[in-house]
Amino acid sequence: MKTQPPVFLLGVTPLTGIGYLSELLLGHPSLQTPGPLAEDHLMENAHLLLEYAEKTCIRWKGLTWVEKPEVWRDTLIRHLTGSILDLLTAQIANGKRILVKTTAAKNINTVFKLFPEAKVVILVRDGRDEVDSAMQLSPHEAYRLWIEQWAEGARSVRNFMQASAGLRGKSWDLVRYEELVEEPGAMVSSLLRFLQMDADTFDWGRIQYNPRARHQWDKDQGARNETQKCAWRKWGWYRKRVFKRIAGEELIKFGYASNERW
Repeated sequence: MKTQPPVFLLGVTPLTGIGYLSELLLGHPSLQTPGPLAEDHLMENAHLLLEYAEKTCIRWKGLTWVEKPEVWRDTLIRHLTGSILDLLTAQIANGKRILVKTTAAKNINTVFKLFPEAKVVILVRDGRDEVDSAMQLSPHEAYRLWIEQWAEGARSVRNFMQASAGLRGKSWDLVRYEELVEEPGAMVSSLLRFLQMDADTFDWGRIQYNPRARHQWDKDQGARNETQKCAWRKWGWYRKRVFKRIAGEELIKFGYASNERW
């Protein structure tokens, strides 16, 4: 199983709910997250790997004895990313397939350049709920910061979806957090088909895990806000206007609003 395509879970922001999705998928006995690097932030600075490879390739092009520098560049990238996967797979048991959690969508556009064989699952959530969760977690921070963070992540995901539309259902798929909470069984079944994994061996008792039943704040899962869904409705008109100005377009593009009259 270590030779099976790695499974990458990517959220829009750290509060999208990747922890919840991961807990559900780990009900399959073949999947395992890597030890202390279970939340690895692999993609956060991934652009630096590509920048390094490209600059090295430019240097090679100035050397007359280096033939086909672009081929060597691509080979260099494969070796670099292969070593990253080696680092992670060394932390899982034999017979397991690696489940990689990256809690933010930064550099999502590079994922198939670096890990072309990966299976990518993208989790999205209503940005207003994410922002409200963040405000509860860090009330001392300006709410504009959280709005901008969600908008940036949502744009990255949307751009990726447009650029890789032909690969949807083959190399990547999208899950809505709200649907995952409401119908975990159906969502997990769909993901297992996407990952080409046997549903018969899945521990279906795990889908009884429900973030609404949790009372303690969990930073990764953003669970606390599920007990007060749509708490953003209590926002004042000015905060709503700020959100609409910064992230209103993305909210509509992802189908969480039909217009800005909310």
